[in-house]
Amino acid sequence: MHIPDNYLSPQTCAVLAAAAIPVIGLALKKVKYQVSEKKETVPMLGISASLSFLMMMFNVPIPGGTTAHAVGATLLAILIGPYAASLAVTIALIMQAFLFGDGGILALGPIFSTWPLPCHLSAMVSIDYSKKHTIPKWES
Repeated sequence: MHIPDNYLSPQTCAVLAAAAIPVIGLALKKVKYQVSEKKETVPMLGISASLSFLMMMFNVPIPGGTTAHAVGATLLAILIGPYAASLAVTIALIMQAFLFGDGGILALGPIFSTWPLPCHLSAMVSIDYSKKHTIPKWES
C-alpha cells in the first residue's frame, strides 16, 4: 500500500522508522553471513530487488486516497530466503520513494514495518510444505 506524504503524522512515521532500524540491522547481519557461505546471494539480491521494484510499479487505486500493489515479498522469501528478501524489498522501496516519489519519503517507516511479516511467514510455510511433500527437482 502506498501512503502519500502527510497522510500519517511525522511522529507516527518516526516511531515506525525507529522500529524498522533493528529489523534492517538484523537482516543485514543475516545476509552478510549468508553471502559468506554462498557467494551467489549477491547477484540474486540485485535481481530480486529489481523484480520487486518492477512488481511495485503497477499500482491499483483503493478507497481512502491511496494505492495498493504487489510487493513480491512472498516470492522473494521462497527464492532467496526471508532476510535477503527483506533487504531486496527495502532497496526497491527506497528506490521507488527517492527516484519516482512513489509512496513518499516520510512513509518509508510505516512501509518498512510491513515487509518482515510476509517474508518470514511465507518462508515458514514454504519450509513446512517442502518437509511434508516431495518437490520434483528439475534436470538441466
